[in-house]
Amino acid sequence: KAPRTSRFTVKKGNPSREELEMLAKSTGAKYWRPLGRRLKISDAALEELDSQEGLFEKVYKMLSQWKARDGSEATYKVLNDALCHELVQNRELAEMFCCNRKRRS
Repeated sequence: KAPRTSRFTVKKGNPSREELEMLAKSTGAKYWRPLGRRLKISDAALEELDSQEGLFEKVYKMLSQWKARDGSEATYKVLNDALCHELVQNRELAEMFCCNRKRRS
């Protein structure tokens, strides 16, 4: 089986707070905990976040914690890898928020 070639390349640098807010708005209920675990958010922190009102706030605060904790290491690549992980399986969001479409040569 030939490897699938992606039409996308992962962006360089770090996602902005606004991008994280937009990602939080797009993240479904079944993805937020597995995504948090891939971003190395502790189960205790996820439990605390789960007490927040509304899915959007939970996800946004989780992503903000990741960005605050990891600083310059909180990159598009790390986020892309977490979104594409087999336990999250959300390549569509990864491509939307972490990638640029490759130009045709």
